[in-house]
Amino acid sequence: MSRGSDDNGGATKKEAEHARFIELAAGFCEASLSEPQWRELEALLLARPALRAQFQTWSAIHGQLAWSFGGRSERPLAPLTLAGSKQKRGWSLPAIRMLSIVGLAATVLITFLVFRPHPSVAPENNQGPIVASLADLVGEAEIVSPTGQRTTATAHQALRLKDTLRTLGEDGFAAVTYEDGTRLELSPETELQFVPYLANPDNQPLASGKKLLLMQGTVRAQVAKQPADQPLLLASPNAQMRVLGTSLTFTATNTSSRVELEEGQVQFTRKFDGQAVDVEAGFYAVAASDRPLRAEPLPKLKSYAQTILKPGGGGGAVLDPGAAFLAGLRSKVVQTWNVRTGEETAALKYHHGKATRLLFSPNSRLLVIAGSDGKPLLWNLDQSAPHKLALEGAPLALAFSADSKTVALVGKNSPAAIQRWDAAGGAALADWVTTAGGIASLAFAPDGKSLALGTMGGRVVLWDIASERAERTFAVGNGYVTGVLFSPDGRWIAAMRRADAKLMLWSVEDGGDPVPLSAHGAAIHAIAFSPDSRFLAAGTHDGNVTVWTAADKTESLWFTTHGQSVLSLAFTADSQSLLSASYPGLIEFWRMPKPAAGL
Repeated sequence: MSRGSDDNGGATKKEAEHARFIELAAGFCEASLSEPQWRELEALLLARPALRAQFQTWSAIHGQLAWSFGGRSERPLAPLTLAGSKQKRGWSLPAIRMLSIVGLAATVLITFLVFRPHPSVAPENNQGPIVASLADLVGEAEIVSPTGQRTTATAHQALRLKDTLRTLGEDGFAAVTYEDGTRLELSPETELQFVPYLANPDNQPLASGKKLLLMQGTVRAQVAKQPADQPLLLASPNAQMRVLGTSLTFTATNTSSRVELEEGQVQFTRKFDGQAVDVEAGFYAVAASDRPLRAEPLPKLKSYAQTILKPGGGGGAVLDPGAAFLAGLRSKVVQTWNVRTGEETAALKYHHGKATRLLFSPNSRLLVIAGSDGKPLLWNLDQSAPHKLALEGAPLALAFSADSKTVALVGKNSPAAIQRWDAAGGAALADWVTTAGGIASLAFAPDGKSLALGTMGGRVVLWDIASERAERTFAVGNGYVTGVLFSPDGRWIAAMRRADAKLMLWSVEDGGDPVPLSAHGAAIHAIAFSPDSRFLAAGTHDGNVTVWTAADKTESLWFTTHGQSVLSLAFTADSQSLLSASYPGLIEFWRMPKPAAGL
């Protein structure tokens, strides 16, 4: 009886060790082991040769280990089964699934645990070589070291070999840069590992090689030209590719991977069967077990987010018309930034209550700061002190003339009067009194001869400046016209009603009825014309942007930003890209469709 008890006790001990072993190995895969847990797992491997042997067997189940963790082979190994494992060990199906996951890290785990230096020999701060830099960061992100240590990521931080970068939450966004100009942009909830590059006969890491494993999420890569014998290697759990220099977007989930090509060409390989397909600019491909692998045309070509900075959020963030600067309010300080570099260009303390409206002049050198207290400021960004403007009540509407020489505002206490100031010196000019009723929005025509006035009663009035009277009136629906805008060539007028997400567009020359355009989303917060007057864009409260071609009023592009609400829109000077500023501080660049041949 005693002997039987001992045998049972031994079996129970082995089962307990197996269970603990699986638990620790799973922790390794999640990079969450503490130092005592590392020691415990190391002891199990050293004491149980059978565990090490079985680890090597499990690693064959997922034969992509060599590629993912630094090996030279890019061919999948033949899958092995765990036949008899369930019966012999009494393991459940969930346990087998866990072992399958653990198998991904098996060989590296053995090598690292058995042969790693003891902490007393190699201090914990003995880190790998720097391979890249965390250039930009919005929201939260963390860096997981090869030992499982987690640290909060910060902008401009160095990234080292074998580090894993994770963006956290719905607003986490990070941009990684290499010395050669290669840029990787991680969308929210993305996990990217920097893997040793072993591409030479001696199997020694190449410091100049770039090798990345996307475990989950989305990465947009702008890859500089790479040496032909050292392409950038980019993989996920189920796909891989060699990149010599291109722009692409790569997305990975547990079951599939997708690549979209903006420029260049790549060979996209599905791991489980080794099948490959060439993907060119304007095409995409999906690697999954339940669909054929082929390149298909993208419905609408777009560029993904390229986040530079995080302004203060709130409803006041605004881009300048030239898409070069962004202004925002943070802790009663109005700040402006260069959207390309992320550098602050100016700052002004604001002591007049809460700023609710910000507006750049067309030349991008002037900024109106308006708040609920009716004391707007006119700030020349080249000077430290702004001009104070005496407005009658909180601002309902504000606009600059096309030449940036005049600023006009309408106050709540006098909604039929347009108050004006000289933008250069802040001197008050004579008011314009209209018969338009309550003015909710206004815009100067590009030629400076007329104004478009959006009213509280759902009309747009074309008001002649020389004669100071209304020329034409257009009905655009019931309720406040919260935004009105001329196209740069003066041919088109767009008017928006924020409450019902409606946008109206019509020709000034033809004088026809406004044509309704339906945006994708809730209340419209921002509208913008492209400098060539070809496109009209609208951004909504729930983070969507819709773009139409003005001439035929057809939808050309629709996308969802990574922010929660679109605050401002602006096109680049060449009309080829659209910038969106969205809460809580994402600046994103979107590529516009190219015109058809002959246009």
